[in-house]
Amino acid sequence: MSGREALPAACQLCRHSDNLMPAIPGGGHDPLVAARPPIDVLRALLPASAKKYGAEQNILLEGDVHYQVVGIVSGVARCFQISATGRRHIGRFAGAGSVIGLDLNAVCRFSAEAITNCEAVVFKMTSVKYALESSGLIRRAIIQALTDELAQKERAAFRLARLNADQKVADFLLEISEEANRKEVVLDMPRNDLADHLGITLETVSRSLHKLQRMGLLHFNDTRRLTLTAGQALRDFMNRDTSEASHWHPSASQPESRLHNVPAGLRSKTPA
Repeated sequence: MSGREALPAACQLCRHSDNLMPAIPGGGHDPLVAARPPIDVLRALLPASAKKYGAEQNILLEGDVHYQVVGIVSGVARCFQISATGRRHIGRFAGAGSVIGLDLNAVCRFSAEAITNCEAVVFKMTSVKYALESSGLIRRAIIQALTDELAQKERAAFRLARLNADQKVADFLLEISEEANRKEVVLDMPRNDLADHLGITLETVSRSLHKLQRMGLLHFNDTRRLTLTAGQALRDFMNRDTSEASHWHPSASQPESRLHNVPAGLRSKTPA
């Protein structure tokens, strides 16, 4: 199918205005489409094929021809690069609702692998490029998806550059908690993945998790599930200067965390 072929009949775009909206049965427009998550908009308006990836199966391979965009419907994937010396850096984890491969490069800049069993929708790059030029709704969805990815990477970059090992682990747990809007955190990825994402060793990940547990900031429900028992105190610990964090104790936590040294867009919003 070429990128210029018509969209599915049930999702034809109405071109009666500059803001292209999908027609709905009976005529008219669905004004709620634009407010949906980007992956839902792409699935509604672009031809796609459903695909399942088993755990540890390749989704994209760095250096391969970039011919598809992948939306994760369920499961978790890792996006990573391998250095010339063989060291792996995981740039981000892509969970349900994430879109992978939204760039116009001729070859893939990174690899992506399923961590758990994943259900996905696959869009041909030719279709995405054509819709990007012709559909305002598709453009907004792609811009939103790229904005979400950029925010995730900016937070990861700040974490790598400004936080010590214990704070890196704390901030990562807060990030997962914020995304799920719940205190229970599910670590679908193995701890060596956390190490390669946070730029620390596997042993340091384990030490930091147990240190945070001893401090009363989290509780392990099992090996992959934990509960953030003191959200405000954990945020306060993460936002301390690294020199202070090494000897900080939850009893020193104040109602208002010290956030002056953290960019506004990176401040945690998880309920205490």
